[in-house]
Amino acid sequence: MYEVTFIHSVTNDIGLHPSHTVIRDEIKSQQFSKKIYWLPTLWGTINFLNKPFLKNLINDLKNDAYFIYDISTEPVKPDVVNDNLAPLINLFKQNKISLKKLIVLSPTPQSLFGTYDYGYLFFNSLIYNFVHKYKTSKIFNLTSDKQFKKHFLSLSRKDTLERRYINYLLHTENLFDKGLVSHARAGIRIRPNLSDVETAKQDFNFIRRNNLDKQNYIKYGFKRHFLDTNAMNNHELYDKLYVNNFETHQSLSNNVFCELVNETNAYGSDSLFITEKILKPIISRNLFIIIANPFVLSFLRKLGFKTFPHIFEESYDYEIDDVKRTKIVFENLKRYCAISMSDCKKIYDDNRELLDYNYNHLLKTTWDFTIKNRVERYITKESLQCMK
Repeated sequence: MYEVTFIHSVTNDIGLHPSHTVIRDEIKSQQFSKKIYWLPTLWGTINFLNKPFLKNLINDLKNDAYFIYDISTEPVKPDVVNDNLAPLINLFKQNKISLKKLIVLSPTPQSLFGTYDYGYLFFNSLIYNFVHKYKTSKIFNLTSDKQFKKHFLSLSRKDTLERRYINYLLHTENLFDKGLVSHARAGIRIRPNLSDVETAKQDFNFIRRNNLDKQNYIKYGFKRHFLDTNAMNNHELYDKLYVNNFETHQSLSNNVFCELVNETNAYGSDSLFITEKILKPIISRNLFIIIANPFVLSFLRKLGFKTFPHIFEESYDYEIDDVKRTKIVFENLKRYCAISMSDCKKIYDDNRELLDYNYNHLLKTTWDFTIKNRVERYITKESLQCMK
């Protein structure tokens, strides 16, 4: 039996980055029937190919070891995964190593990810890591004191087309004043920030195709709103103070009944990912409606959570067209915001049992997705295939 050899997600040397809680708690102490190299990462595979341990890695892979490329904390689409894997796949081919010894762990369900020559296992490690961070936060087990001031909360930091469109709708549908809204338009780490002119040019086909008011789209889609800080372009600072700081979200969510969850990459039917944005209203015991990929509500229910079809018209979950799906969500939001605050509170109070259920389900479930056993089963199956 073998312990796993981890490759550090930042340095790409041998070792495990401490941020990978689920691997540290559920995998590090385990042993497997074959030797395994495990790379948890957000990036590609080019950087570790010049490391001193590469020769030993190749020899081990030729002698029945396996390599796990673990990108389970991000909703990376299959074409991007394959681009990231290209250097490693070339290494396998150059050394005549079977691609079945390469296992990809991704939070995209296999039905959307597709089938490739390498192995694939579904794994969403973000949920486990999120719960761990929450349980070790200052607000865990504290009683929330809700003072309802607005109908909904809508938080957006990174700048994407779908979020510019949402901001446009919040203003043109006269919903902005009903909520607590941030639209920071912060840059995404993996590419430089485009100027507003360049971004508007990229959005032009979307504006024209959907018959949007061009002037209002430019006016509102590109308008920034801040609730607590304007330092959102400093990713390291923001990540430390806000993304993993539950106090900030809790203080905002205590003022609302409902949260409009705006996923960063909500458009396209080739991805499906439960992120911290969806989990935060659950720990805040709030109602939620979600602008995300199709079938995200169905996926939540499959994971054991309950949604709100008795309050919202949840057909949006099955709508493939991104704009139509967003419009159905906004029809829900408009109907909800037309209700008086006192009636909203009654709806909220009537659903406390359901909100408590979701909260407890999130915290009491071990979100390891039995990954250790599934990896071992994959290895056993492939070993038996080689013996035939």
